[in-house]
Amino acid sequence: YDVDAERLEELPQYEATIKLKANKDAKFSKYQIVELSKGTEVKEKVSVVVNDETEKDVVLDENKENTEKNVESNKNNEETPKLNEVIEGNAPQLNTNLSNIKEKAIKTFDVSEPCMVKYEYDFNKDGTNEKLTITKKDYDDFKVYCNNEQCLVNFWYVDKVYIADLDENDNSVDLILTADVASDDWAFVICKFNENTFEEMTELAIMGEEMYIDGNGIALVQPGAYVGTDPIISDQYFDYKENKLKDLDVDNLKGMLITFRDVYFTEDVNNINKYHEFAGNMDFYEAIEKANIKRYDSVECYVKKVSTDTDKIEVELQDGTRGYLFVGNGNFAG
Repeated sequence: YDVDAERLEELPQYEATIKLKANKDAKFSKYQIVELSKGTEVKEKVSVVVNDETEKDVVLDENKENTEKNVESNKNNEETPKLNEVIEGNAPQLNTNLSNIKEKAIKTFDVSEPCMVKYEYDFNKDGTNEKLTITKKDYDDFKVYCNNEQCLVNFWYVDKVYIADLDENDNSVDLILTADVASDDWAFVICKFNENTFEEMTELAIMGEEMYIDGNGIALVQPGAYVGTDPIISDQYFDYKENKLKDLDVDNLKGMLITFRDVYFTEDVNNINKYHEFAGNMDFYEAIEKANIKRYDSVECYVKKVSTDTDKIEVELQDGTRGYLFVGNGNFAG
């Protein structure tokens, strides 16, 4: 992309040491960041020349000693957060180019009630539309047809059907269903268009009904405790190109400043029990206030202990107060 070299020289300049590791298949990037030292501002600015033929990056020797000290200091400082770096070589950075399926979908059909949907779309990108038909007669009678041939059946309690392009570089546009796949286990069901039919690829468990895609083969669903965070947090994602679920290490977020939305905060987790004592005699908001539980529409805080297997998150607010966050009021409903 174009860079205004004159503008670069007006900005503060920093010197830092970056350690990189090569990504062999280079699907997302040629390199991943392994370690990045805290930068030191350079007092004597360096001239930067950027054009179509030249890219010059000059490092002043007089600052080398300071950089080495910073690298050593970071190694000894356990509280220094890692950047939201690439995990497992090819996994995506979770706050990069991800969009909610509700916004990214080409078309959304509400099939929560009995219905028949007919729609035409070019699912294999060959210039000719296919005929999609969706029928739902009851909670356990749901079928999908493509060009009058039945291709998907036996899904219970299907609520939404999304047409979405999970990989904009291939020749398939996909269907994503929200359905009860087994004994109240709700999931996003990803179905790929292949040779005039749709085939189920995987099921991603619904936790808060928030799914994100990037249009480049990545799909993920947020664990319930982290719904609405910025950056997006998840411990697993689906690699559409490899048709495989992959794990993400969320522990690298420890110590990072995270924005949470629609959450409740308490310094003492036992205040939840106090709330239940008060709840029978007063309304919800009076009860949480008396139990020293505070609601935030949005709050920035540092995650002190990262786990996706809990409904509470141990955090530190920016004023230094330590406590626990809960998402939504379901945790107080009993």
